[in-house]
Amino acid sequence: MDRKAQEEIVGFVVIVLIVAVAAVILLGLMGNKKSDIGSESKDLSRFLDSAMEFTTDCTFDNYQANYKSIKDLLRSCYIETGRKCSNEKDVCFVLNQTLGAILENTFIINEDSYNKGYLFQSGYSINATETEKEIVTLSRGNCSSGSYIEGENFFAVDRGTITTTLRVCS
Repeated sequence: MDRKAQEEIVGFVVIVLIVAVAAVILLGLMGNKKSDIGSESKDLSRFLDSAMEFTTDCTFDNYQANYKSIKDLLRSCYIETGRKCSNEKDVCFVLNQTLGAILENTFIINEDSYNKGYLFQSGYSINATETEKEIVTLSRGNCSSGSYIEGENFFAVDRGTITTTLRVCS
């Protein structure tokens, strides 16, 4: 009689172990599944913070070498549409040209690379829910997979905020 009870206990333990191993394997497979939802990246947010401080070749004063940053050009492009740098180039043109060069040199986009595309957007809004005026949009490659990382930067202008997002798609 004692022997039958021991056999039943051993059988029960074996069944519990098999179920536990199956559960661990199933959870492992589910954890490795590529997510279709984007995630926030601190690295991309830091990249945007640095990019906002990047000095361009635009200055508003012919006598001083007071070159403007990307953040300054975003502000000017929003507030003073049509303003020119001292070299007679449009502020928004210089902004697009400089940002395009930064993104092209930072992110390698092609079929063989991990990054398949990017989308850079900057716009002005009074509240955080809807953009009132789009300032800059730059994109390259393919972002249709739904798998991406995203970073954000924002700063105050007038009564609202200029928000910049960068989405890098894989």
